[in-house]
Amino acid sequence: MGITLSGFDRVKAVKLGYDNYSNKYDRLKRVLYQLERRYGFSKIDMIDMRNLNRIVVRLEKIEPPAAESHKEV
Repeated sequence: MGITLSGFDRVKAVKLGYDNYSNKYDRLKRVLYQLERRYGFSKIDMIDMRNLNRIVVRLEKIEPPAAESHKEV
């Protein structure tokens, strides 16, 4: 578990875990920069930084529009 930050505009939650916060903050800045530079910035559901050797970014789900029924009359 550890520390989880929430309440940002584009990122719902950042899981930091228990230690090494200075390095995790530096890495978070680089991850956010790369996400914006390479892919534009979409909404992010969660960034898991509990293990700096494996950072997980989960994008927010985009619900497809409801399919309209096309019944023949």
